[in-house]
Parts: sequence; structure tokens; C-alpha cells
Amino acid sequence: MTSPWREKNDALGSLLSRAKAGGELDRPGSRERVWRSLQQQPRRPGAGWLLVPAGALAAALLAFVLLRAPVKPPAAAGPFATLTLAAGDVQASSGAEWSAARVGQQLGDGAQLKTAGKSRAYTRLTGGGALLREGTRARLSRQKLALEDGTLVAAATAPLHLEVRQYGVEVEAAVFQLDAAADQVTLQVAEGSARVRGPSTDVTVRAGQRWSSRDGTGRAELSNADLSTARALAAAPADGAVLRIARPVGALVTLDGVELGTAPLEVATARGAHQVGAAQGSLRTTITAQAVGGLTLIELPAPEPKPLPDVTFEPMESPPVVDPRPAAKLEPPADPGKRYLLARSLAQRGRTAEALALYQGLTHSDSGWAEPSLYEVGRLNLRALKNPAAALEALDAYRARYPRGSLAHEVALSSIEAQLKLGAGPAALEAMDDFLARFLESERRADVRFVRATVRRDRGDCAGAAADYLELLTDPAHADDALYFAAVCEQQLGEDAAARRHLTEYLGRFPAGAHRAEVTKFFEGGHPSGNSRAP
Repeated sequence: MTSPWREKNDALGSLLSRAKAGGELDRPGSRERVWRSLQQQPRRPGAGWLLVPAGALAAALLAFVLLRAPVKPPAAAGPFATLTLAAGDVQASSGAEWSAARVGQQLGDGAQLKTAGKSRAYTRLTGGGALLREGTRARLSRQKLALEDGTLVAAATAPLHLEVRQYGVEVEAAVFQLDAAADQVTLQVAEGSARVRGPSTDVTVRAGQRWSSRDGTGRAELSNADLSTARALAAAPADGAVLRIARPVGALVTLDGVELGTAPLEVATARGAHQVGAAQGSLRTTITAQAVGGLTLIELPAPEPKPLPDVTFEPMESPPVVDPRPAAKLEPPADPGKRYLLARSLAQRGRTAEALALYQGLTHSDSGWAEPSLYEVGRLNLRALKNPAAALEALDAYRARYPRGSLAHEVALSSIEAQLKLGAGPAALEAMDDFLARFLESERRADVRFVRATVRRDRGDCAGAAADYLELLTDPAHADDALYFAAVCEQQLGEDAAARRHLTEYLGRFPAGAHRAEVTKFFEGGHPSGNSRAP
């Protein structure tokens, strides 16, 4: 076997021979230097000659190991979150397209959720879950939960990283609320703690505390109803039953005492019996429903409306003074004016039947006293005789004969009272609508509006009631009740932010108000009750 060094010497000799044949000029002493160099003892090859084969061997070994070793797969990109509540308009997206979200839907890495107005959603994550309130948009991934707009209430039992605007929130185990408003970011903690880091910010927010990017730290003001919902829905039902509560539409639905949102909605729950309740204005209804697995449709029966309020728009009058002596028979005077005055005098002394007969006679005359007499017929039937049907007949006759009469305002008010006493809710509402449209300068507008709001709320029309209550916030006689009941209706409509804002305003404006205890209860736990009736 020829050595590498021998091959080197042979090659050099060949090179020299070719150079000589090519006519290289002979330089003095050059040949001797060449031969002297070749005759010197060869040196041991340097270590660099060994690196090439060694490197090739190492590369081959590495390739063999990599091919034989098991390859660790990348982190799974499949679903990691589940939608367990959808109330109202809830949309999901895994890319550019949005579609209606379904309870039980699996959400993959990078999925987005958004809720419209008066809508809510709950997504269960590994180690907890998050309630998205109305008008909220969030992006979910395995590494973080990014809140883009709105409010979420979360119950985390494992580490959770959140991003909102330019801030990061680190949670180990906590129950908290995170808000992304146009002008600030707010974090409120009910249990545990959370760390916020961002521009010039590194703060730990503990239970009972609040942090705002605009105002710094303070005391937390949280809705215990939302916190209870977040905690309850974080517990995953193992058997995947879904309840769809379809009716009554617009009612605030509770499941086993936990507030879910407004119907129609779907919620994942465990199999078995559940108490399902609905509140709509002052109306309440509760049933026991069985979740048997899969989808169970529930329609709660519409509750009976409450009795209409018994109101009067006239000042309270002293009861008539009844003369115990037998009444002398009176001969009515021929003059219509004197006859009208006699009728009024008889009515004030409790001689209602005689007064009514005189008024009725005058209504058939062509004198100027026919118009007020027709009104008095209705008034006597309504007040003294407690006959709202007969009163309404006379009042309708007045409206037909004197559509622009001098007593049209009083007739309209008495017609409202008569309809309420008859229990005719739709007709009473129609009469109040007519009054508010016709008598723009009436001193009774606020009273009529407040009664209309109460009737609407008692019949389940919270949207209409809230609109009326909000019109009364500056009225001295009704502002206390109006502000409270506006918040009650807003909460039932799913307008959580507006309800909270008005309840906070209530405590500031009416520190000794009629509903202070209920409002305080809302901030300490539970939610404002709509059961009480306004005076």
C-alpha cells in the first residue's frame, strides 16, 4: 500500500520534470535548492490532514442518530377550548369568516369569539373559563387569552396569561374581571391575585382591589352575579347535556340560581333535574327541567301579568259630608247654569244619585253646560259610584262630541284611570300613549309616564319601561324610583354596563333612597330585584 507521503513526493517529481521540459530558464543555484529540499527528512503530517475524515465520520454518525431517534411532535394545534354558553348573538371565527357559535363547539388555537349587544358567552379553558359580556371580542390561544374589546369575567384554577392593549396579565389562580374600554384598561380581582405589566407598569392586584391604566389602584366593585356565573360554568359537566331555553324571549334566565343571560340561549350542563327560572320585568316563572343528554328544548310558560296599578291623577278630596236627615225633594231650576251648580252641591253632600240625574239631563241640552256635565257624569261614576265601565262610556262620549273640548285634558286622565281599574292593560297603555302625544305641556306628563313605565314593566316590556324611566331621571317626584327601576330593566335586558352605571349613580344621588338596600345588595352580592312595586 502506497503511503500518502510517497504519493506526495512522486507528484512533486513529475511536476518538476514537466516544468523542465517546458523550457524553464535555469537560474543559478535553483537546482541545488530543489534537490536539497527533496532530500531532507520528511516531516510528520499535521493534524489538519486528519480533520477531514474525522468530520465526515462525525456527520455520518449524527445523521444516523437523528434518523433513528424518535421525533418529538410539535404542540397540537387542535381544539383546546369549548363554548358552554351562548346567549343572544354569539359569533366564532377560526380565520376571516364569522359564523354563529354553538354550545359544545370546540375552539382551536387562534379562534376568535365576539358577543353582540345584550348577548353573553362562556368558554371553558384548561383550568378555568371566561364569561364574555355584551359587546366583547377576544382571541384564544394555548399561550394566551387576548381581550380586544369589552369585558370578560374569568375563574382560573391554573396559570393563565392574558393580553389587553399593551398590557400583559399573569394569573396563577384567581377570579377576576378584565375590561378593555376605549380610554383605559381595568382589572378587578375578587379572589387570588394577578400581575399586570406594561408601559411603566408592574403591579400585583390582590383580592378586593382594582387597577386602572388611567386611575391606578382602588377598591374593586364587582357584580357577584357575574362572578357566580363564571365560577359555576368553569365546572365542566362530564356528560355533555345541552339545554336550549327558547321562551319567553327577552327574559333573564337563571339555571339553579345562576344567572345566564337573556332568552333564547343554550347552556351546557350535567344530566338530571335543574331549576330554570325566567324574569321579565316584574314577571317571574320557574320550572324543574330534566337534562337527559344531547339537546333538550325548554319553553317556560308565560306568567300571568300582575294587577294593574290603581292610580288617580286628581288631588285627594275630602269625603262628602252626608246629611243624616231625610233629604228634601228639590225642584231643579230652569236655568242650566243654576241646575249645574245644584248638581255639584248635591254631589259634595253625598247625594250622588240626584247629582248624576241632573248632570245627565244637562248633557242632552244645547246649552254650554252640556260639555262639563258630560265630564261630571264620567267622573261621578269613576270616583263616587266605582263604576269604571259606565265612567268610560261617558268619557268616550265626551271625546267623540268635543275632541278639542276645554276639559279634554281631564277627560284623558280619567280615561286612563278607568282603563286601569277595568284591568284593560293594552287599552290603558294606548290611552297613556295618546295623552303623552297630545298634551306636551301638561303638569301630569311625568306622572303618566311613570305609570306607563310601571305597566310596561309589570307586563314584561322591560325595553319600553327602561326608556320611560330614563326620561324621568330629572323629575323630583319620580327620579328615585325611576333610576333604580331603569337599572333593574337594563340588567334584565343584558345591558350590564348601563345597569352598573345607573346603580352607582343611584348611591351617589340618593344616599337615603327608597331602594338603597337593594342597590347595596347588588354590589355586595346578588342582583337588584324587580319584585318591588313603585309607589
